[in-house]
Amino acid sequence: MIPVLDRLPRKRRYVLGEKIETRVIAILEALVAAAWTRDKKVLLGQANRDLEVCRHLWRLCHDLQGISGKQYEHGSLLMLQGVEFRRIAGGHRNHPIRREPTSR
Repeated sequence: MIPVLDRLPRKRRYVLGEKIETRVIAILEALVAAAWTRDKKVLLGQANRDLEVCRHLWRLCHDLQGISGKQYEHGSLLMLQGVEFRRIAGGHRNHPIRREPTSR
């Protein structure tokens, strides 16, 4: 993902690219720290929030035509793997499942 950020247009690179890169590194740091502590709740919560922000910023990069559809899809799949890791690690416990409202 980070090599793609390096190729963003100059006017997007230093705002969106910098924010995404900083969040990706923060997620990595939180996950590594959570692996070495007993109280994982706070660290996994922070990683989850950073992952959500990254997903929205990544979508914004695509909407502003800073990345191609293929690049957007690839980055989204990488972030989806992060969501799967969160589920396996137990980070899903504090986050309710979003369900579509049912019509009656």
